[in-house]
Amino acid sequence: MNENINAENEFTLKKLETDRVDDIIALENASMQTDTTFPLTKDELISLYEEGYIAYGFEDNNSILIAKVGFTKENNNKVELDVCVHPNFQGKGIGTKVLNQSIDKFLSEYNNKNIFLKVHPNNPALKLYERIGFQAIKDSEGNYSIQDTEHGPRITMNYEN
Repeated sequence: MNENINAENEFTLKKLETDRVDDIIALENASMQTDTTFPLTKDELISLYEEGYIAYGFEDNNSILIAKVGFTKENNNKVELDVCVHPNFQGKGIGTKVLNQSIDKFLSEYNNKNIFLKVHPNNPALKLYERIGFQAIKDSEGNYSIQDTEHGPRITMNYEN
């Protein structure tokens, strides 16, 4: 894997179809560093695709998936976003680039601005999400509102751009 890649490299955003499920699972497993992420099983991911899951990603020079953004349609017309960047490429601006391009592509193709994500309070990407245009739900005192979920504590953030 070419670790000299950074956000200055030219990437072409690719729509990830079901033939890339194994690559998505491999990326999610590689990026697991804390309980802030929990990779889907292959069957779960295939099921999401059958329900309308949409994913975009970046590859390295060897066609290995290094970053992806997925969009899961919820019953209430909201769309939950998930993002994953291989740990060898985190902190290099790739997350910002793949998020911006994926959200722009999604909005141009599907015109659904009801995008949100859930993030662990200790996830270092929290500030990235805020820079991209996500706003955390906060309590009356201005602190992050943290919900207990089956995957641990989470902050819900709505896309506001």
